[in-house]
This record gives sequence, structure tokens and C-alpha cells, in this order.
Amino acid sequence: MSFHLEIFKSNIQLKEQKFHEYTLSGVGSVDNFYEAVGKAQYALSSQNKFEFVSRMGDMYLYSLKKLENMPEIKGVKIEYTGCKSLDIKNHKEVYSNLIVYYINKILKNKKIYDKTEEKEVEKYKIKFRKSILNPVILQKEENKKIYTSIVNRDGIRVYRVFDIMPFIDDHGYAYLRCDINHIFESDKTIYDMMKENKNVIGLKVDYLWTNNTNSTGIIEGILDKTISDKLSELKGQSLIDYFINNKQGYRVNKFTEEDKKANVIKVKGHKNTFYFIPHSLKQVIDRESLKSIDSKFSSDIEKYIKMDMNYRMRSLSDFLDDIGEIKELENLRFDFNLNSIDKLGFKQGKIDKPCFLVSNGKVIKNKKEVFCKGYYLKPNNKIRVAIMCPEGYVEESKNALSKILSFNKNGYIVSNDKTEQKNFAIKSLLDLEYTGIFCKYKLGDITEYKRIAGNLIKSEKEFDLVLCVIPNKSDESNPYSEFKKIWAKHNIPSQMICIDSLKIINNCKDLNNYNGIYYIYEISLGILAKSGGVPWGLKEINSDVDCFVGLDVGNPYKGIRYPSSSVVFDKNGTLINYFKPEIPQTGEIIVEGILQEIFDEIILSYDRKFKQKPKHIVIHRDGFARENINWYINYFSQKNIKFDIVEVKKQGAVKFAIKDKEIFKNPEAGCYLTNGKYAYLITNDIKIGSPRPLKIEKVYGDTSLDDIVKQIFYLSELHVGSFKKTRLPITTEYADRISKNIMYIPSGCLSEKLFFL
Repeated sequence: MSFHLEIFKSNIQLKEQKFHEYTLSGVGSVDNFYEAVGKAQYALSSQNKFEFVSRMGDMYLYSLKKLENMPEIKGVKIEYTGCKSLDIKNHKEVYSNLIVYYINKILKNKKIYDKTEEKEVEKYKIKFRKSILNPVILQKEENKKIYTSIVNRDGIRVYRVFDIMPFIDDHGYAYLRCDINHIFESDKTIYDMMKENKNVIGLKVDYLWTNNTNSTGIIEGILDKTISDKLSELKGQSLIDYFINNKQGYRVNKFTEEDKKANVIKVKGHKNTFYFIPHSLKQVIDRESLKSIDSKFSSDIEKYIKMDMNYRMRSLSDFLDDIGEIKELENLRFDFNLNSIDKLGFKQGKIDKPCFLVSNGKVIKNKKEVFCKGYYLKPNNKIRVAIMCPEGYVEESKNALSKILSFNKNGYIVSNDKTEQKNFAIKSLLDLEYTGIFCKYKLGDITEYKRIAGNLIKSEKEFDLVLCVIPNKSDESNPYSEFKKIWAKHNIPSQMICIDSLKIINNCKDLNNYNGIYYIYEISLGILAKSGGVPWGLKEINSDVDCFVGLDVGNPYKGIRYPSSSVVFDKNGTLINYFKPEIPQTGEIIVEGILQEIFDEIILSYDRKFKQKPKHIVIHRDGFARENINWYINYFSQKNIKFDIVEVKKQGAVKFAIKDKEIFKNPEAGCYLTNGKYAYLITNDIKIGSPRPLKIEKVYGDTSLDDIVKQIFYLSELHVGSFKKTRLPITTEYADRISKNIMYIPSGCLSEKLFFL
């Protein structure tokens, strides 16, 4: 067996070429010069029939031909400075963009027979971007190549998207990284939908007549002016005049008189409002909206969206065959057989799944055994439970609570007719106590939610946790958010149960086939974690690390970011506590004052638990660690603490496969590839589709990358609020959850109660 990455090496080295150079300089006051340069690049290309133009930083543009039509861009002066030979090593970005341009140019002319349409069609939809759309999809049959378009009766089409990302090494070899995604697009424009009298106000739309990948907005209105009428917003031009005057008359030259009478569409973009020809807009359709539009079609296409690894590799091989040789680059091609890890400078590794510690140091491999062995750490006191439910669900809520209490106190569930009981756990698994506090609330009134949640806090009886029944759907009428926020202010965690789950828990006619037990398992784990308990820990990771810390920055409110508390775990993966700073910030970088606050609390809490300072801390940063490394060095050197900083990235990793004879298979959880600088790690076994690895990169420290990868894999097995394992290590997974649920967590205090689960 061999490992293969979705990166393909070129058969030859690139050779130096000549380009026409344009020097850029700022004119007047420019808010965002980087953005202005992007506009200059697009304008220079589009006004010259989309000839090749590549930017190089903020100072230069390069083209293959000398371009005659020079655009006027506010804030930027474009000056032609001659034809120059560009060395590859210092102009990798230009040569990478050139490869993208030539690949698009080759695929633009590819045609194929579409079995569904029963005719020859264009195989690719080309926009000269790094994302290449494939409207006719290779079928899964192994023996022959059959291509079909996949479209529903209302014209919604599935596109396979090949995302190409070339890069070049110092020796001049090119590598083509290629990822596969899927998007959905209607064959109908907004103009077509308007002619069918469909309401388009409020739709999210994409602007088709641009290469700008960030070109979406929301339709705010339809003006009473037509695209032929003059608009003050366009300096007295009509929209049709605008395209003619900007040398894009080909877009509107074939419009009929009826087309010219179309109304102007007003669209709210990311920052500004724009005015569009309706023919240039299409509705944005994602997987969620497709489910609501056509649920059957959404289900039928699953086999194409969730590609198994062999089908995925066949599709990539077919794509590379279509690219073939790039004649303009001396017949350079990307060889499908040059993607094995030894050709790309990687080595493989495999980590075995860990064993878990439970009550009294007993060891288990299957987490479900915890209910028969006992929890690793139980709360010291009884957990006093209050109940809330919507009006009309009183009996169902009481019945479900009795089963949850019986499971945790007695270890058994009694059937509906009281004639049978079955043991599912040991006795006294968790010390739950129903307080007798039972509150009903009316659905649909936010003010009422706040009142009833506040009244519960004022109850004469004390309680530690609220078991709350809520509606199934997360909409404006759901009290989830209001309840969580109010109770968190008073340091009271809550476990929510949706009405559908309630019904499954109460349906226990046959205890030998009782699905409700899995819901009780999950609810019980949630209650335990939110009360400061831990169901399982790891057998000690073989390292000298004393604790692991997860850091993240969330953005729950527009423009405001919260550094999520460090989630601190000891070497067994047992949560020591977490901390949510009270101070918000504006950027992605955690400011030094907050870093001081976080790590002071980490060291103090570790000292309180173990009666000494930690000697070695490993910090897992969710995403990029942009903080000043010198701050960490100064801080930890003063305290004589060894530390490592590791970036754990959810996005950006390259998928890889195992080749067994001639069949490509998914790598198992624990498989990883490393080139010494970074690693790609599989943390989940995937039955449908193919797993997406984590990208792990060491920023600072002496711990080997192989040891770091092993630690991260072990910590990915430690989610305590559910049997479902997480893709991320529990450090950054919980830091991410905290940052996303910041409003439901008490501020400025240490806690072992996992409010965010």
C-alpha cells in the first residue's frame, strides 16, 4: 500500500519567460490600496478581452502581450515600463497565475457528450479563475467514462468544482494542488425569474459578469427605472451605456427591445449598494436552501457530492487528462502518477487509538463501557435539577425526567407499562436530585422568556442545573438563546432537550430495542460535563507536557471579537478549567494584555490543583498564531516554563488517499503525513465521502512534530459531552465553541462547568 496526496508534480521544470510590466503608484487619498490594485488588475484584463494579467504585490502587473487599452482606476496610476524577462524564483506568483490562465484556456475548448441532454456540450464552464466548473459530471461506473448533467426539473444544476492551486519550488518544478467541491446554480437568471412573476426581493444573488470571487449581495428592491434609463448613480449613464463605455458592449449588444425594458435591480453588497441588469444576476443556492427548495433532488445527488476516495481520484485523473500538455510552457503537464508521498517529500505515520481511564483507574477502549464502569471524575455534590417546559408538554417532560433520573440513580429504565425493567448502567452513576421546581412557559414571546427565566433564578429552592425542553426548530420563537444568557449570568448551566427527543425517550415499549437510551446517554454526559464532571480521561500521553491550552478568537458580534478562554487540560486530558476574558477586541491577534490575563489564570489554576507551577505547556492556536512570539518568550522565560506553540488549522490541508493495488481508499483515523515543517492528520473515520485532514504546524518549541501530531490525535478523542468524537483536538474544539457561544458563558471567572456544550 502507498499514500498519495492530491498534489501533482510537473514532468519538467519551468523556463524563464518574458512579460510586459506595468508599474502601479498611488494617486491622491486611497482607503485601501491593495483593493484598488485588484481593481486595476481586473480592469486591465477585462478591457483587453480578458488577456492574461497577473499582479505581483502592490507595485507591478504583468501581461503576456502589450495591452493597449489602459483603464482609469481611482487612486491608482498604471504606467507601462517595458518588456522584461522574469526569473522564476523571485516571481513564483506570476508563473503560478500563468499556469492557471493556460489551464483555463485549454479547458475552455473541451467538449463532451452529455448522456442526459443527448448532445455534445462544453465540458467546463470557464471564468479564468482558480475555480473551474464542471457541469457534466463523470459517473461512478468503473469500466467506462459516462458524463451526465445533473439538473432538477426547475433548472437547478449541480456543478463539480475543481479548485486548482499551483505552486512552484525553488528548482522550478510546478505542483498542482487540486481540491474538489460542488456548488448549485440555477439555469435561470433573476430576469428569467421575474418573467415568471417570482418574488426575488430578499434573495441572495451572485453577480455573473465579473471575475471577482466576492460578488454576492441581497436584492433590496426593483427600481421603477429600466436598464435603458439614465441613472444619477451612474453619472447620468444607463446601465447599458455603462457597459458600452467600459468596453464590455458585447454583454448587451444582443439585447432585444424587451430585454432593454428590464427593471434595474438594487443590491446591497458587503459594504455598498449597487445597481444591476437582472440578466447578470443569479440566485445563490447552497445545500441548506436546496433542501428546502427540492428535498428529493438534494437527497438523490448525495452519491455525487460525498465522493468516496476511488471515485474522487478517478475524477482527478480525468481532469488532468483534459488539461494534458501546456504547449506554451514547452509541453509541461501534471503527472497523476507523480503524487505519491515519496515524490513530494513526505513520510507517513500511523497512531493507534488511545485507551481511556474511567472510575478507579479502570481502562476501557469503547466509550460506551463508561456507563458500566463509572465516570472518571464525578462532581463532589449532588446535582439539583430544575425543570422547564413549554405549555402542553408537562406530562411528557416529567416522564422523560423520571427515565433520566432512573438511569443515573438506579441504572435501569422501566417500560411504559411498568412490567419490565432493563439495566443500562451501574447504580449511582450520577447523583441527580429533582428539586420539585417545575416551570411552564408560553412559546413565541421573548419578553415572557426573559421573565420566566429570571423568575426561576428567584426560586426559594436552590438548584444547580436546569433541564429545559425547547421547540425543535432554531427560529425567533425558540427560547434557547434568552434562557442560556440569563442563567449564565447567574452561573447556572442548562441542558436543553428538544421536543422530538422527548418523544423518543418516552417511547420505551420494547426495552430490547430502545432508541431512547442513546438520547439518555447523551443528555447524561451533557449534565455531567456542565456540572464539572469528566466521563473519561486518557492514559498518560508519553511526553513531558504538564498541560495543553487551546486559544481562539471568536466573532459573535459584527466587528467585535472575543479571545476565547484558554481551555486547559492536564496530561491525561482532564479539564482543569477554562477562562473567558471580559475584554473584547477588534482584531484576530490576541492583544498582550489579554494574553497576560489568560496565562496568569492558567498558571494559578494549575498551581491550585497540583501545588506547583507547570514545567511544560503546549499551546494549540486555532488557525494562525499571529501574536508576537517575543511576548511568549519573555513571559515564560521569567517563570522558567518550557512551551510550544502549534497552529491547528481546520482549512487548508490537502486530502490524501491510500492506494491498495489499483484501488484508492480512505486513510484511517490516526494516519498522518509530514514533511518536517507541517503535517496532515486524519482524526475521523469516514464511511461516506472522504476525510478532510487537519493541517498542523509547529510555530515554536522543542517538541518533535511527530509527538505533537500524536498529542493532537489523542486529544481529538476526548470530547466529554457526547460519544461523537470531534475532528479537532478538544483544546481548540472547546476554545472554538466558547468563542461562538460567548454570550452563554460567565465572564471573567474560572470554571469547570462546560456551559458551551
